[in-house]
Amino acid sequence: MAIYLIGEREKAGNAVIFDGDGDGTSATAIWLMHNHGDYLAITNAQKNDRALVQHVLTAFTPEKLARARIGIFDLDAENNQQALEALAKTGANVDFVDHHTRDARIIPAELHTYVETDTNANSTATIAYNLADSLGALNHQESRIRAAQLAVIGLANDGKKQASLQFRPDLIGPETRRKLCAYGKGINFGAGEGTLDSVALLRGFSETDRPLEYLESNSPINELVEKRQTEINFIDHSSRVRGSAGLLFYLFPCSTPEEQKRSLAIANEYLNTQMEENLEWYTHVALFKTPKGVWRVGGRNGAKRPPIRTVLEKLAQNYGSPEVVGRGTASRFEISQDVDQESFWARLQVAYSEAIVS
Repeated sequence: MAIYLIGEREKAGNAVIFDGDGDGTSATAIWLMHNHGDYLAITNAQKNDRALVQHVLTAFTPEKLARARIGIFDLDAENNQQALEALAKTGANVDFVDHHTRDARIIPAELHTYVETDTNANSTATIAYNLADSLGALNHQESRIRAAQLAVIGLANDGKKQASLQFRPDLIGPETRRKLCAYGKGINFGAGEGTLDSVALLRGFSETDRPLEYLESNSPINELVEKRQTEINFIDHSSRVRGSAGLLFYLFPCSTPEEQKRSLAIANEYLNTQMEENLEWYTHVALFKTPKGVWRVGGRNGAKRPPIRTVLEKLAQNYGSPEVVGRGTASRFEISQDVDQESFWARLQVAYSEAIVS
C-alpha cells in the first residue's frame, strides 16, 4: 500500500479524503487496515477547511472514479453535500465515516454511511475502530492494539478526556495512554496552526505496527507537543477571563498581528483543554480577532451544559446572523464588523440563558 500526494494522482487508483488533524488521520489509518491499496491523500493544510470532497472530482477522471474505492473521514456532510451528490453519481465505492454530521439523511444512499452523533465519548477514530472490529479486521491482538492506539489519539485530539482515558484499557497501559494523549493534543495544535504534515503522518500511521513508537521517533511531532504547551501558557497569561454561573468567557490577546496568529493557532486546542478541566459544568466561549481582520467566536461545552451550537446561534443573531459551523459540543462563527467587548459579554450571557431555557 502507498499514500500519494495530489501531484502524484496518476499513481493512485483510490482516494482517502480526511480532515488532517489527529482524529481524521487516525480514522483514515484504521480504515486502511482493512482497505489495502494505493491511495491519493486529499486533506487540508489547516483544519478550518473541511469542504474537501470536491477535490476528488477533479483529481480523477470519471472512468477512474467509477472503479475507485474512496474513504471520507471526519468531514461533515453539510459542508460537502453537493460534492457528495456528484460523487454518488460516479459509481465509486465510497465509505463516509464521521461524527460532525448533524443530519445523515442528506448523504446519498449510494454511499456507505457510518455516522454517529457527536458526544463526549466518541470521535471519528472510534467509529472507524468499531467498523473495523465489526468487519473482523481486528481479530489479532497486534491489530487491536494498533487500532486502539489510533483511536485514543483521535479522542485526545478532540478533547474527549474521559473517553481517551477509558478506551480499551485491556489493550493500552497507563503510561502508553498518557503519551498517546499528549501526542493527540500536539497533533491537534499542529493542524490548527497549519504546520502539521498530515500526509506524512498518515503514511507513518499506515506503515507502523505501533503508532506510539512512530510518534516518539518523529522530531517534528515532538516539537509540536512542546510548542503547544508554550502556546497554552501564552494564552493562560495573556487572556482576560470573565465568568458567570456555568459560563466562562475568554478574550484572547489579539492587539498585534503576531498575537492574532498565535491565538488563531491555539484556539481549538486551548478550548479543548479548558473543557477537559471542567467537562460537565461549564460552557467555554472565546473571542479574538484573526489575521484576516474578522472576529472569531468559538465555543465548547460539556454534557451538562446547553449545546454550544444553540448558544452561538442565539448570540449570532446580534451580529447579522453569520453562519455558525460545527456541532453540538464545538462550534464557531465570525463577525466582520468591529465588536464592543462589553456588549459582547452582555449578549453572550443573554444567549446562554436563552439556550438553557430552550
